Amino acid sequence: MDVPDNRKIHDQGVPTHGGLGIFIAFSLAVLMTALIKGLVQADLIKVISLFLCSLILFFFGLKDDLVGLAPKKKFAGQVIAALIVIYFTDVRIHSLEGIFGIGDLPYLVSLLFTIFVFLLIINAYNLIDGIDGLAGSIAVLAGSFFGIFFLLNDYFLPGLVSLSMVAAVLGFLRFNLSRRKRLFMGDSGSLFLGFVLAWLGVEFLATSYSLSSGFTLSNPSMLLLAILCYPLLDTLRVFVIRTLQGRSPFSADRNHIHHRLLGIGLTHKQATLYIVLTNLVTVWIVFSIRDLNINLQLLLMLTLFPFMYTGPFLRIWRKPKELRKPVELMVENSDDNTFDHVKPAAAAKRSRLYVTKEVRTGPVATQKKHGSPTNTAVDKERKGTQTIVHKRVETLNKTKLDQEEVEKGNSRLKSG
Repeated sequence: MDVPDNRKIHDQGVPTHGGLGIFIAFSLAVLMTALIKGLVQADLIKVISLFLCSLILFFFGLKDDLVGLAPKKKFAGQVIAALIVIYFTDVRIHSLEGIFGIGDLPYLVSLLFTIFVFLLIINAYNLIDGIDGLAGSIAVLAGSFFGIFFLLNDYFLPGLVSLSMVAAVLGFLRFNLSRRKRLFMGDSGSLFLGFVLAWLGVEFLATSYSLSSGFTLSNPSMLLLAILCYPLLDTLRVFVIRTLQGRSPFSADRNHIHHRLLGIGLTHKQATLYIVLTNLVTVWIVFSIRDLNINLQLLLMLTLFPFMYTGPFLRIWRKPKELRKPVELMVENSDDNTFDHVKPAAAAKRSRLYVTKEVRTGPVATQKKHGSPTNTAVDKERKGTQTIVHKRVETLNKTKLDQEEVEKGNSRLKSG
């Protein structure tokens, strides 16, 4: 169970073994179809190596969900899985297609760069599993694109892997988005799905580079960046922010883009829908500018896409002045001296006090969920005082009449 804490959004325990169902459905679909189809030896080796590596990462993630696992061990498992699949299938990134003027890569550079891409995609995908439906929806979107591309070019095995993943994740999303029967994929799901997406992405680049006919693409590397734009952008963003704050890039926080979207009042489903639709738009834009110079395409992506994802919550840095003003509260004191910690002299007079308290201006639902102070809980952080204080709290509206009443009350205090 994923037990709530001060960093979690949910308020009760949720099962975290959704990855088990995804892995079983995905593995059975791929293995049984491969046996029925009768693959050639090269494709059979790919199936076995892919299944073995997925199994390794699945068990690493399952152990992390059950008892916890050190980041170094998870990282080592990812490196081992990437080396196995690269060694036995020779699936590598052979060229950068002219990005920064770099074309074909030497074998050793190609090997190291491919391992880096595997690690980057696996961890980036793992980090976006923060709200309901998001990680699964990104997997469905990416898998659908890869599956259509491979089937259009008669690449049966990667097309089978893509669509089997999509079908398995769709079955999981039914419960991940449910209100009454919620289920998280956990690290057991996010690690192995991230690995499958990385393998499909590298296979997509290798296939596009070798195609001379069929459904060809002139900018496959840019399209891959667009398909996986959200996890890569979000990971880069939080790593930079954490580093600038003097913290470890791998330390946990609630500063992801999807968390910030929740902070402006969106629900889990609304935030997921916004990110997925934005991801679709990014793919369409990159496909539309495929005839431009590839470095210009990269520059447009780096300048435009961050604002597309973060635009909705950037406005919080420019709050209207009236939203930043403290809220004035009128508190009626009792016959005891329980307000001595606020104003000892005034409390001794047992008269009305005007207490100024800063409150958050976010949605009420969000305040309640995260324990933020509200107007009806002025004294809750004062330990033990709310049990002996008899008070009446009224929020003063910003109207002229209320302001006049406040001024009259202050004048009575001064004259008394």
